[in-house]
Amino acid sequence: MKVGTVVVHEVAEGGVEIQWHCSSHRPFRGFFDELFELIPDLTGEVHGWRPTGTGASVDLELTGTLAGHRIRLLSRDELTLHDGRLLGRRAVLERRGLLRIAAQPSAWPALVRMIRLSR
Repeated sequence: MKVGTVVVHEVAEGGVEIQWHCSSHRPFRGFFDELFELIPDLTGEVHGWRPTGTGASVDLELTGTLAGHRIRLLSRDELTLHDGRLLGRRAVLERRGLLRIAAQPSAWPALVRMIRLSR
């Protein structure tokens, strides 16, 4: 039984959009377990947030090391909440940080694994 879906695609604002919807915490937890395996020192800093009609919008800066390369990604996460529970997450990542890593051939295996992780 499929309990979660992840959709990744480019958006007009020059970013990469990641949408996450699940009916259980298991796929959400599994996604982040694998992400932290790829980027064990991943940290995020909230630069701002605002309430929305269905939850909250959060501006984040993510930093860490992927395949020996420092990364810095800016993200706007749109969180969908219901009765205090997270129902969905839509993140738009600024493309420049991903392109800097993609220019490093030694990072390609980790990037391919991240793409597979998001499907």
